Amino acid sequence: MDYINELPSLIASCAMIIGPVIGYVFQYFDIKREKSAKGFSSKVCLVLLIANILRLFFWYGLPFDNALALQSVLMIIVQIILLRVWHEYELGNTVGKIFIQRNDEFWSWTDFSKYMKFLGFFITSIGILTLVQTLLINDPLYFQIIGVFSLLIESTLPLPQIYKNYTNRSVDFNLVLFFSWIGGDSLKTIYFYFSGAPFQFMICGIIQLSLDVVILIQMLMYKKNESTVQENI
Repeated sequence: MDYINELPSLIASCAMIIGPVIGYVFQYFDIKREKSAKGFSSKVCLVLLIANILRLFFWYGLPFDNALALQSVLMIIVQIILLRVWHEYELGNTVGKIFIQRNDEFWSWTDFSKYMKFLGFFITSIGILTLVQTLLINDPLYFQIIGVFSLLIESTLPLPQIYKNYTNRSVDFNLVLFFSWIGGDSLKTIYFYFSGAPFQFMICGIIQLSLDVVILIQMLMYKKNESTVQENI
């Protein structure tokens, strides 16, 4: 009968692993369907990739709930796939399947392999630092700092989207993804509290919820402006 008592905990863990990525799956299919990545910021992928890579190193040094580590692994895979489709439709022009070159700015590279090289370099660099720390220094403070950076970076996730909404003066953004953000961040914060996750997770959840509210305000504000413009036409 123990497995019956553990069932709610198992369901909560599975929801914690799968739930945060669902919105990005919808975003992927939305880009494929529209053949356009307009309205989606690739910096979202950057933030989530860096944050979740760091979180895995945090988990390695100061183990916490395995569900959160598995969530990071799944999120990294999904973000690489989403980044690939963003790259195809945002930086590529499918007229005659000719690739239109742009300036190779950071995280706007026309060569997709550069994204993978950057991630490989980042993982290798943090891995070497972690190896030196583990073998020679062995100070738990290192992993606490990694954890703080990981969760602070993740908490800024909505900022690229907020900026893009501001510059476009509109919110051309997958609503399923947005509501998965605000719903997921609410559930994550509750889960962090009851699972006894490190304090960094709680701080991250609170900041993310606050930024989600900013996007919601943008949605309402720009929608109102669009309605006003249409009435004046």
